[in-house]
Amino acid sequence: MAAATPSTRVVHARDYRPPHAWDALELMQAGGVAARLLWTDAEHRWHTCGDDEIVAVLEGLVDMHYRCNGEDRFVTLGAGDVFVAAAGCERLARPRGEAHVLVIERVDRAERGARRRVRGLPTVAR
Repeated sequence: MAAATPSTRVVHARDYRPPHAWDALELMQAGGVAARLLWTDAEHRWHTCGDDEIVAVLEGLVDMHYRCNGEDRFVTLGAGDVFVAAAGCERLARPRGEAHVLVIERVDRAERGARRRVRGLPTVAR
């Protein structure tokens, strides 16, 4: 079996528990896009992004309220559900208890907004 490169690792989402809701663990960056693991137990504020964004629920339930083209909508996302937010679509995420989500977004938007802290996490051996 070949040795893993430094960027190759296994991350167990259920073990990621940062000190603040919506803090992010950056998993990777490629082609101007970042993939980040987030843990939360608190509502995120209403916000609009200038680019498309993907929110995939890995664990837990998240009520996603969104407003696109003047129309208010709501959906409950569970583990395995993916929400594709179009650029300019306003949204608010409200977890029901604890949730882990994977967010895929443009790097410049994520770094520019500083809406969440991004940190590293030691590899969890199993």
